[in-house]
Amino acid sequence: MQTMTLQNYTGASLLNARQLNLSMSLMLGEQTRPKQLTKQQLMQLLNVLESLAMSSKVLFDGSIQQGDKQQLKDHNYLYRDLLKETSLFATDQWLGCCQQAAAQSALLIKEWLESPERWSEQSPVAQKDAESFKHALLEGFTQKFTDRRKLAKNTLTDNNFRGAKCVAGLLVTIAEQAPFDQLTVSDFTLAFNQAAQSDDDTSHKTGQLVSGLIDRFRVNFVNELAAQHNAVYVAAPAIEELKAQQSALLWRYLGNQLQQQSSLNELQSLSQTESEALQSFPYAYALLMQKKVTSPSKLLDLLFKVRDDAAIAQQAKEEQSGKRFVHEWSLEEFQDMHAAFLAIPLPQ
Repeated sequence: MQTMTLQNYTGASLLNARQLNLSMSLMLGEQTRPKQLTKQQLMQLLNVLESLAMSSKVLFDGSIQQGDKQQLKDHNYLYRDLLKETSLFATDQWLGCCQQAAAQSALLIKEWLESPERWSEQSPVAQKDAESFKHALLEGFTQKFTDRRKLAKNTLTDNNFRGAKCVAGLLVTIAEQAPFDQLTVSDFTLAFNQAAQSDDDTSHKTGQLVSGLIDRFRVNFVNELAAQHNAVYVAAPAIEELKAQQSALLWRYLGNQLQQQSSLNELQSLSQTESEALQSFPYAYALLMQKKVTSPSKLLDLLFKVRDDAAIAQQAKEEQSGKRFVHEWSLEEFQDMHAAFLAIPLPQ
């Protein structure tokens, strides 16, 4: 077997609340459990198991809608109360995260606004949330910057519709006039007008448009939030796809800026190589592949049995020990691990 490549981290992980809620629904019984897992849902579950096993604690965004985080609070006992919500007490600090995330997501957002044929790929947010998002954003764009910033702070404080953080970040980031290849107010106005023309009882283009904006903002917001809490951001597989897309867009942007076709081709080639990196969860996958694990409850039992091992427990508790690892395996290493763990009996 080849030598494992390990990347060394310490302390907490931060996960997207959606995948944490999915993992909880799998543990709570037939009424909430999906009858069949998609490949993406399976990868999200493995993501959660890996983080629970190897982190001192698992954080989630404490500024999400109350209904979304209530399930995490109510059923935290399933995960030995390891889940903790983030907290940013200063509005300016919170707004700073939103502003940075909006700026970092600009390339992704611009492409999304200009691709109405793709909006149907997204599940729409609720109509009430979509209309609140649209009204707050477009109304804010008509105001002077000082008033926009005040509105952005109020939007964060109220947090009464889905995507409020995205609106706040965009209000303090997007300019009325900008170079042709950067986001402007008119990009949003045009996109929302296009969506409104298609909205009816069977089409929810505005909700789909808003849903895509929120996801593209969230790609970088959660990363900013993790940095504020000295945590490692463990992105969900769906988010990783957007991160790869963002990387490709950045390479393309840089190549266009250089205005040299040879340089552009080289940058795009590098981007493709970087985006095809293998993603895997060897520790969680090994747990899942144990032949005697026949239910979610047994999977959790095994997870915490291994976690309670002296070495793992020590690694998890000592936040500054430098002994927590996030694995990065090559395809050959992953296949070797797979074969080896299938032959290991379940611990008694």
